[in-house]
Amino acid sequence: MRFSERIGRTSAKVDIQIESMDDDLRVGLWNCFQEFALGNYKTTFASQSLLMPLFRQLWRDFFKLPMDTIPDFFQP
Repeated sequence: MRFSERIGRTSAKVDIQIESMDDDLRVGLWNCFQEFALGNYKTTFASQSLLMPLFRQLWRDFFKLPMDTIPDFFQP
């Protein structure tokens, strides 16, 4: 449970998604499938960076975006 849900600022998601799925669920399922079934198939400069685990976690958990859309390079 998030802090904002505990203090009553936002309501927790409690809807069971049977007939459709929201973007958070769809992207989360795709990221799990990609990570465990497909593995890491990109071998670019960015994927060899020591910060890549941080980038991947931010991309997946904070931005909630598909893992296969991480850019191949990062501009400062």
